[in-house]
Amino acid sequence: MKTYLLTPLALATLTLVHPAAHAHSELRSFGRGSNIYAISADGSTVGGRTDSPDDLSLASTGMAGASMAPLSGLDTERGSVLGLSADGRVAVGAALISNQWRAFRWTSAGLVNLGTLGVGGTSEARAVSGDGNVVVGEAVLSSGAKRAVLWAQDNTIRNLAAGLPAGDSSAAGVSHDGSVVVGVKTRGTVTHAFRWTAAGGMVDLGSLLGGPNADPYSEASGVSADGGVVVGVSQASSSLPGTARHAFHWTPSEGMKDIGTLGGRDSEARAVSANGLVVVGRAENAARISQAFRWTEATGMQSVAGWLADAGVDSSRWNLEEATATNADGSIVVGNGSRNSIETGWLARVSPLGSGVMQPANYSQSLQAVNPSLQHAQSLTRMGMILWGSHHRPLLSYGALEGQNCFWATGDLGRYSAGRDSDESLAEVGLCRDFAHGALRAGVGIGYGRQNQSLGEFGGNRIGGEHVMAELDYQVPTGPQLSATAVRGNWRADVNRGYAGGSGTDFSRGSTAVRSTALRLRADWNDLWKAGAVALSPYVALTRTHTEIAGYTEVGGGFPARFEGQSHTALESRLGLGSTFAIDSVTSLRGTLELAHRFDGQGPAIKGQVLGLFSFEGAGSQIRRSWARAGIDVDRQLTQKVRLIFSLHAASRGEDPSVSAAISLRAAF
Repeated sequence: MKTYLLTPLALATLTLVHPAAHAHSELRSFGRGSNIYAISADGSTVGGRTDSPDDLSLASTGMAGASMAPLSGLDTERGSVLGLSADGRVAVGAALISNQWRAFRWTSAGLVNLGTLGVGGTSEARAVSGDGNVVVGEAVLSSGAKRAVLWAQDNTIRNLAAGLPAGDSSAAGVSHDGSVVVGVKTRGTVTHAFRWTAAGGMVDLGSLLGGPNADPYSEASGVSADGGVVVGVSQASSSLPGTARHAFHWTPSEGMKDIGTLGGRDSEARAVSANGLVVVGRAENAARISQAFRWTEATGMQSVAGWLADAGVDSSRWNLEEATATNADGSIVVGNGSRNSIETGWLARVSPLGSGVMQPANYSQSLQAVNPSLQHAQSLTRMGMILWGSHHRPLLSYGALEGQNCFWATGDLGRYSAGRDSDESLAEVGLCRDFAHGALRAGVGIGYGRQNQSLGEFGGNRIGGEHVMAELDYQVPTGPQLSATAVRGNWRADVNRGYAGGSGTDFSRGSTAVRSTALRLRADWNDLWKAGAVALSPYVALTRTHTEIAGYTEVGGGFPARFEGQSHTALESRLGLGSTFAIDSVTSLRGTLELAHRFDGQGPAIKGQVLGLFSFEGAGSQIRRSWARAGIDVDRQLTQKVRLIFSLHAASRGEDPSVSAAISLRAAF
């Protein structure tokens, strides 16, 4: 099998980190579909299979709420994860290895082939103890006979049916400490659920229609952490044809109990919570349609959709066909079904932290979408609106003052395309003063800027706030014009993160502070070359920007998250050429062409915790390193002391707005 565990997601690299293990696992969404068969007791990790681009179903795991990634470590062709330890660190299942199905155990150290009984047989691991030390499943002999087996921590295999009368058997569940195993055993014409312990051996649990010697069928599929509750399916009617099969709940004191259906004929329990109080599986409704169910002693059997509805969650966009597993207390249920007719795994939760149902791969992408949107806030200070918008020219470039002081008021608009889908605007006023007979000009300004960004199906954000700037320019005699411009911005970011929910798009919202400082050093050689009415002015600039984004916790939605704070420093250079042309005595035209280069190629990492589920960590989004920008300014002298300037810029794909425009009024006094 190819190593997919360290592969990027389609939109951006996202690493999901187990809250206890802190083991990194970068996940990839294949885009075709996935099935979820297991969830760890702590609710952090899910397992199952994903469909690869090569039409192979590969054994996969992922953090709850994220795309699953195929396990690495063996040259496997296809397979499934069928069981997880309580903390999600151990995954077990079956994989096709050298054209033979083999049980496997996976940890962060790699994938281990657990082998089988005899030569030429196959095997399948179906469950692992909560502590991760014991694996159970079945081994198929070369003759085709099946045997329930147990693999110990040292990977030695034990036939649980050894010494018993001939007949097929298979193990499907194991207690937290590995001391109790459940499954199914055939003895002659009788096929029944069993419960095994080292002291008592394999004990027949009978069926809903009779004891150990009765013919009706039963099969155990799950067991509680303490081994005291067993669930599965049993024949519930003796009439043929149309024999009903019902989910059962077994305890030593009550024996096997029928827990009913959803109004149809059949039901089947797939798993039980670690505390033994919640049973999940699939059942038919009155229309003979399969639905995921959740059962407790208090509520009886109810559809997962009904369970969500009781918590105020509309899941009408989903067809929740089967529930395959649940966490320790039954507050999280996973399974398979379809959303908008697309088959996929799902995760549902009812919790004080948030209730809802979501598509794990889609939710993972929504976490990724937040990172570049927050990083985009830097453009308000560094490039888009202030340093390379309102102040794309030094103060001295506007010519001599009729007086020692000046005032300016400016407004900017910018639009980002090429996948960003955002717009920016800015308003600023300022004062400046000349010193040293006009060779030195100092100015300060204050302003307000805002940015709106659409994230499509993943929501959007709004960033707004104030800034202050200061600039000092000096004209070197017979040399370049030097300038230093500093900006300090305080912004508020309101993030509205969207993800596929039960009835449409679910939203979790959060607000955070964004603080940014920037310093630009620039040198302009004004009118260095002249040809008739045209003057050429080269310039260079170096800008350093530092941005701090405070951590925040979302509210609302079924699956809110907490995002840790971020810090990032960017360094950028620009090389440009300006050309000035006098149209008449009061109007001039200035064109610019510049090349920009970023020395940092990646934004800050994103880290956080989906409340009640899992920790996540993702690499920063990639930054386009180089781009070009062209602009034109129209300067109009309105009076001896008042000037109006209109600017228009267009940039290639990079860190500047695709299109921006500004208008500025400058007056001397």
